[in-house]
Amino acid sequence: MQKQIPLAVLLCTLLGATPAFAQSVSVTVDPASPGPIFDGLGAVSAGASSRLLYDYPEPYRSQVLDYLFRPNYGAALQHLKVEIGSDVNSTDGSEPSHMRTPQDKNFTRGYEWWLMLEAHRRNPKIILDTLAWGAPGWVGPGGSGKPTLYTPAMAHYSAVFLNGAESQYHLNIPYTGIWNEKPFEGRQVLFTPGEGGARPGATPGDCAPARERLSFPAGSAIVPLDQRAARVAIHLLEPQAPDSLLAWGFFNAIFERKEYAEPYVMEGVARDMLAKDPKLREEFERRLAEDKDFAASPEARLDFFYRRSPWWDPRLGLYPVGRLASLEGLPTNR
Repeated sequence: MQKQIPLAVLLCTLLGATPAFAQSVSVTVDPASPGPIFDGLGAVSAGASSRLLYDYPEPYRSQVLDYLFRPNYGAALQHLKVEIGSDVNSTDGSEPSHMRTPQDKNFTRGYEWWLMLEAHRRNPKIILDTLAWGAPGWVGPGGSGKPTLYTPAMAHYSAVFLNGAESQYHLNIPYTGIWNEKPFEGRQVLFTPGEGGARPGATPGDCAPARERLSFPAGSAIVPLDQRAARVAIHLLEPQAPDSLLAWGFFNAIFERKEYAEPYVMEGVARDMLAKDPKLREEFERRLAEDKDFAASPEARLDFFYRRSPWWDPRLGLYPVGRLASLEGLPTNR
């Protein structure tokens, strides 16, 4: 069921979109004041990112390790997190699994054991940490997907790694974690004018209210503002808010043109439109006389006619969120 509702919608364009500049912030440093404690610097070895280091010839490899882990020397890292390998390509490559079957236990595969041992030799107080970015197929259905990583079998897989580090290398690993990253979904922030690239801090430019009568399909949501979370709703749904859903790219599709017209087609269409519509001819000629850039651009002149043709998408740039003056007659289920 569809219902026609008069409401105001916002027409947002990217013309004049500009990056937002950070404001200056004053920071007071008071050693006597309670607050967060700086625990030190750490590094992550995962996704085959340390594979080349293992192949460095001596003495260069030891020199790099000294710069990384020796206290009061170089980076002097105090925390090292390594990947629990699972024979899957987790980022830049795959890291070997210590349990390719439920019965297999091999604590020599790969180079993370070696890296942890070298780091511990240089700094016995270094904090060691682990995280699995995947799992072998036997751990459970789903392969390296998240459902597999939240199972008793996965907990056992990680525990065996920690036990192997202690029994084979005398390494105590006090922390381990689970995969908490979201799968890559290619989200973009607001488009940049022209090329469609993402630009952090971009704003939607001018948003002009448009009062129209629209049909909303069944299942459309109504967000009442007489609630505690009203300010949150406004912050997310007002398009010009700095952290709105529009600014974070959830509505990028409204700025995408799906249809285009070839110039050789529009030339004939434009002539027919001028011949049939005297008011359109008058508007076109006035634009030619008043706008030098328009008059000098064949693309702009053809676009003038395309935007007035039956093939132009009137919803391009139309923000699909409206402001209702009243809920009268609407099925709000409240």
